[in-house]
Amino acid sequence: MATTSTLTAVGRPFERLDGERKARGQALYAADIELPSMLHGRLVRSPHAHARLLGVDPSAALAVPGVVAVLTAKDVPGRNAVGSRGVQDQPILVTDHVRFLGEPVAMVVAESVAAATQGTAKVKVDYEPLRGVFTPEEALAPDAPALFERGNLCHQARTRRGDFDAARRQAALVVTNVYRTPMVDHAFLEPHAAVARPDGGDAVTVWVTAKTVHPMMDEISRILGWPKEKVRVIAATVGGSFGGKPEIPLGCLVALAAVRTGRPVKMVYTREETFQTSAKRHPYVVRLTHAMAADGHILGLHADITADAGAYTTESRAVVGRAVGHCAGPYYIPNVDVEGRAVFTNNPAPGAMRGYGVPQVAFAHEIQMDIIAARLGLDPVEVRLRNVLKPGLPTITGQPVLEGVGAEACLLRIRELLAAEDATDPCPPQGVPDRNGELLGWGVATFYYGNGRTAVEDVGRARIRREADGSFTLFVGVPDVGQGSDTILAQVACEELRVPWPAVKVISADTAHTLETGPSSASRVTVVVGRAVQEAARRMREFLDSGGGADWRPGDPLPEMAAEYRTDSTSLDKNGQGSPYGTYTYGVQAVKVGVDPRTGKVAVRKVLAAYDVGPIVNPLLFQGQVEGGVTGGVGYALFEGIRLTEGRVANPNFHTYLLPTALDSTAPVLAETVESHDGAGPFGAKGIGEPASIPTAPAIANAIHRATGGRFFELPITMEKVYRALRR
Repeated sequence: MATTSTLTAVGRPFERLDGERKARGQALYAADIELPSMLHGRLVRSPHAHARLLGVDPSAALAVPGVVAVLTAKDVPGRNAVGSRGVQDQPILVTDHVRFLGEPVAMVVAESVAAATQGTAKVKVDYEPLRGVFTPEEALAPDAPALFERGNLCHQARTRRGDFDAARRQAALVVTNVYRTPMVDHAFLEPHAAVARPDGGDAVTVWVTAKTVHPMMDEISRILGWPKEKVRVIAATVGGSFGGKPEIPLGCLVALAAVRTGRPVKMVYTREETFQTSAKRHPYVVRLTHAMAADGHILGLHADITADAGAYTTESRAVVGRAVGHCAGPYYIPNVDVEGRAVFTNNPAPGAMRGYGVPQVAFAHEIQMDIIAARLGLDPVEVRLRNVLKPGLPTITGQPVLEGVGAEACLLRIRELLAAEDATDPCPPQGVPDRNGELLGWGVATFYYGNGRTAVEDVGRARIRREADGSFTLFVGVPDVGQGSDTILAQVACEELRVPWPAVKVISADTAHTLETGPSSASRVTVVVGRAVQEAARRMREFLDSGGGADWRPGDPLPEMAAEYRTDSTSLDKNGQGSPYGTYTYGVQAVKVGVDPRTGKVAVRKVLAAYDVGPIVNPLLFQGQVEGGVTGGVGYALFEGIRLTEGRVANPNFHTYLLPTALDSTAPVLAETVESHDGAGPFGAKGIGEPASIPTAPAIANAIHRATGGRFFELPITMEKVYRALRR
């Protein structure tokens, strides 16, 4: 493990700053907020996946006792379009064109949730149903209805290096397979919620469940047609995110309602609304072709990736861009031709989810590596070792990896651990049950993951204030969405200030007090925001060490220091070449599964993991991220998937949407780190939040193959699929 022995705050397993508050039930979530004279909102949602909106008649709803207002697109004073990553194409209330089932066409605001719900049933809406398209293939057909004037192609990205066709001609082995992954819900316990309070006649404060507040402020100000200075956004305690919060239209809607009524407004989605209408993980179809030399070296890769973008752009452009850049895995491949696209359909619009497009392609490239190993008669770890990125070699975008990259070291460590397992508790041969009647097998998967936003100069900002009592307050614009980032950033500040824990208080994600510093996503907070925190703390320490603030008297301004950190990432050229990330996290997981040959039920028995994450800031939170990531990967591999019927979610609750339970999460997860010093984060740290979830599903798929002989190219690998494969 990378040493932190000379540090006093970083590398220590401090408890989370918000842990006791959450454990005692004292944390204030958006749904818990109560304000005087508060109103409640409910949405009138389209029963059609694709339709023309001909008219909305609110008169009957306004007659319902307790209903105060019914808002439609005509009540939006600014630009009725929101979105992320610079593309605003989604109305908060439909103007004339419904593009997915459940899209809101009106908002009823009432004295109680019951009155608002009753009012929604009274709003009369006239539609002209239109033919829908529910798969990318349908949407790209020549006779498909166009969901936008620009057509149904949401985004296209490409990466090319060398000459793949030449590599294919000289290859000793060419392997082509098609892989499919499902639409997956974040399944957070807290449904989407938001509260808005008018502050006089020309300002508004909004509390949201969010991974970012400053972009939400931008969206609300655009909807209201107000200057941003008139909008304050605060991240309430978040009850689970995994990339799925905020729900941008929701924050805008409560703000609009509060401004229109002059009273506070709260809206909380039902579980069914959250499942039907909010963002998901993109479903992918990935076609991979590897051209291989006889000695196991990869000569070339061709990949074709298609993602269902649903009804609006949301995060699809960036998700597909990241997938294209990661679809080769952490391997050196001299000849590459990769194309990715996102396609509009009349399904709910997917967005950001843990791994951001990489779990889908990792499932493909890691199964492919096992197939290649078998075809060439090589051990699965050995074929990876022959191709893994080493210092000085470029990724498929042409970016040379830094000195100290630990991908090879992770593979070597996993090989040692697997050899020890085989010596002490060997698995029976394929298809032979052990003494408990299970078919056992180990599977391996490797990954890498760029820390930070893709192909842009990612910026982190922070400021630190010394209080009158000698303590410090750290102000950061990113919310802690459950991963413990407030704690991590406070540890970095304490270390650089050289003060004991916990001498730093954290105020995060409040646009009135914090600087814009990007979202709590992309495994960027520790690296990008952490570096800004480190620099601000360094400046404060040097200021104080030089005697600054010694003459401070009550009533004087408190000493403050601010700083920002900019990554050295670059944009990509027309061939997708460039340096899209400042640093990468690398790792390997090995998973042992047991398969019941009578039923096909798969159980995870053990997980071994080795990561290159630089020095660990907080070992307790690191282990929590790994265990949580593995659990999410188990769900992705074996259980989860949104079932859609012409745009309608058929499993919109926790009764019908299958998730891993505590009984599915009993396997020991043994995680190690390797020596590495190429991290761009504070003290050399890298991100682990998303990477921990990426390799689990392909490792499980490879383990099931080793146990049963069945090969699976589509997720989830349900017990029914395994049962049928065993019968074959």
